[in-house]
Amino acid sequence: MNIYLLAAAIMCVVMALGHTAIGTRWVLPRLAPGLLPATPFGPGQMTSGFIKVTWHAVGIILVSLGGLLLLLASTHLQDGGATAVRAISLMFAAATVMVIWLSRRHPINLVRAPMWLLFVAVAVTCWLGASG
Repeated sequence: MNIYLLAAAIMCVVMALGHTAIGTRWVLPRLAPGLLPATPFGPGQMTSGFIKVTWHAVGIILVSLGGLLLLLASTHLQDGGATAVRAISLMFAAATVMVIWLSRRHPINLVRAPMWLLFVAVAVTCWLGASG
């Protein structure tokens, strides 16, 4: 069992649960369609729907990545598996860079929403797991 990939898998599932819980409790219910802008796709109600679908898609993707990492943790990584794990590592590293970049004008947001620390942890543990 690759302990690094197991840890990354657990972190992905924890992120998915946290993301979904926070969204369904505090974010999504406050998306009043009347207050959201219309887009070329439709009125504010359509914008609200897009945000809700995207929010839940993130949770599904995180659970899926957790399952994939768990599967890879239980096998001996061949070249393709190590490459896939490194790609996941780079994806979380890119997400970290994006969060930091978008918070550059309001760095306090990095403290208010510290999920980027889990992104760093997953990126590092995946990279270490792919290397050994």
